[in-house]
Amino acid sequence: MARARTTSISPEAELPIQAPVEEPIINSPFEEPKQFWKYEKDGKAHRQDGRRPASYFWTTQKVMSNQVALDIEIGDYGSEELALVNALRKDVKRWREGGYENAMKTTRRLFEHWRGDARKERGARRFFFCQLEAVETLIYLNEILAGGKKIRWKTEVTAEDFAALLAGKKPPLAAGMPDEFFPTLRDGGLTRLGCGNSRASVSATSDLHLLRGSLCA
Repeated sequence: MARARTTSISPEAELPIQAPVEEPIINSPFEEPKQFWKYEKDGKAHRQDGRRPASYFWTTQKVMSNQVALDIEIGDYGSEELALVNALRKDVKRWREGGYENAMKTTRRLFEHWRGDARKERGARRFFFCQLEAVETLIYLNEILAGGKKIRWKTEVTAEDFAALLAGKKPPLAAGMPDEFFPTLRDGGLTRLGCGNSRASVSATSDLHLLRGSLCA
């Protein structure tokens, strides 16, 4: 849900330009990102250790369009962190590093098959980290959170958070967000569990299987 903005600045104001960097690709596609380029307000970038927090950028715009022309007036702008995504990233990482605690036996075997050295030995194409993480997240939501299973460590997304997300209510993890803007897994009468992925080869397939399972349950 995008946050509505009403404030605006001068139509002549421009968004900061991001300066080019000498080495735009600084991470392996097969491993979790270890560094990222962080841009300051002046557009200059510097390397920062860790993984870039999930967020989105917004602008207030006055748009007038027809079939020929599109006129956009840029107003206020900024960014918002995606609290649910960042919390799930931490939980799924710890779940992965802990050997997928309380996952079904078949699930563990699948992860071993997808990540194992045997895959390399037989010349099979390696999966990108983002593809595997997307599947891990969907399975974590379905098997652990939706399944009500307990794990030994304190999670970022609690059972209370998950219950609120399913009910379309504001979860405790979003306490710092305004009441009109918070994450939810509810869309009308449907529960949505899906993943957005810049490399959509796994995302579309995963979402399709989840949708089929939800309708057939």
